[in-house]
Amino acid sequence: LRGADALVLACTHYPAAADAFAAALPGTLLVDPAAELARELVERFAPLVPPQATTRASRSFATTGDPDAMVAGARAAWGRTLPRPERAVLRQG
Repeated sequence: LRGADALVLACTHYPAAADAFAAALPGTLLVDPAAELARELVERFAPLVPPQATTRASRSFATTGDPDAMVAGARAAWGRTLPRPERAVLRQG
């Protein structure tokens, strides 16, 4: 990757390693698509939100993995304490 102009952090856990990528790849632009997507969604859908809607958003979390491991991972990676996530079950077909 050395010499790359840009690196897209295209996996959910890569932003947690952004500092390590930046140190290993000086001069390389790091792009977090999650942040870009969030900005685009706000820009696109903000005009559709009714004026009486609350300005405070609520968050919920779900995982197909171990909810306790997700809480521990968020604490280790980002120093954040999440509420216990809901266990999501994906069904095929």
